[in-house]
Amino acid sequence: MTRFTRTLMAATLGAGLALSSVSIAQVSGSGGSQSRKTEERLMPPTPSKQDNPTLILYYVLAIVIVGACVGAMLIPSRRGHQD
Repeated sequence: MTRFTRTLMAATLGAGLALSSVSIAQVSGSGGSQSRKTEERLMPPTPSKQDNPTLILYYVLAIVIVGACVGAMLIPSRRGHQD
């Protein structure tokens, strides 16, 4: 066998062993989930108050971005007569 073939076989066997351990863990973990189905289903907590940013913040941000774009366009390019 060549060196490449041995490396390929080792990688294939290693990947197979790694995936088999994951599948065994999934099979053994299913027993606990069946007993949880009989219990009450847990719900995520709801936030007490949702903070909404003010509309003025959006306008100020838009003005700053547009001002930066216009300012960048107004910068003169220093092009020489040979360009």
